Amino acid sequence: MINWSEKFETKYSVIDITIKENWDLVKEYVKRVESSLKLKYQEKGLGFKFTELDAEYAALYCIIDLTKALGKFIRKEDELVESTMLVKKGLIEGQITIKRNGEEHYINTRSIYASGDIQRLHIRYLVDSSLPRITGKTPAQITLEAEKRKMSKLEKIQEDIRLIEKSTERYKVELKRLKKLNLKSIISDNKEKYPFTPENYESDDQPGSVHKNEETHHNFISEMSKKRLKIEKDRIVYHETLIKDNIKRIEKLKKKLSESK
Repeated sequence: MINWSEKFETKYSVIDITIKENWDLVKEYVKRVESSLKLKYQEKGLGFKFTELDAEYAALYCIIDLTKALGKFIRKEDELVESTMLVKKGLIEGQITIKRNGEEHYINTRSIYASGDIQRLHIRYLVDSSLPRITGKTPAQITLEAEKRKMSKLEKIQEDIRLIEKSTERYKVELKRLKKLNLKSIISDNKEKYPFTPENYESDDQPGSVHKNEETHHNFISEMSKKRLKIEKDRIVYHETLIKDNIKRIEKLKKKLSESK
């Protein structure tokens, strides 16, 4: 997996060093997001390919959450003295020692997986320190969230591409079925649906009715099958048009995605 720590630098040296030294936290988070998304798509009966964009977006989420947590106590001018932070089973725990105005301070951090109905995998960071808490969003958080909004738009484009590709596959399957249809197969199908039943004659015109004899029943089935075949064959052009339109939409969206990166 690509290391995006430099791309998503906060310019807070303590936070940036912590993220770089503990990149395994981000890697494990991205793996878990990939597994979660694959399961989500499988439950919907959809195929899913985890792209580099998906991985980058997931990594950014993880970095933002950690930045938000550490940013409650860390300032831009703080210096990192020592770190005992360790990543185990996708979670981080340890202590950061920083220097501020010539004095050393400690920040303790541990993380847990958040529970509940959350759309994306979420890690909660529990941070405490004797330092005064910083309220509001830090410039680092604001910068990263602006990047997240930009990437969110790219993710939306990618999701649109996935959905259109899926619908295109359905149209292709249906088109294949339509092209295979012939009068013989439709007559066979209709005979099975509306079998000849000579008892209690009712009508030679209505589906499912009892017919006088096999000849009138056969004529009825043949005429009905010819009409059905024409209707089905007329749908071939319709599905071919849908597929062509979808291919154009996908090409347009892929171009937009490429130009926006």
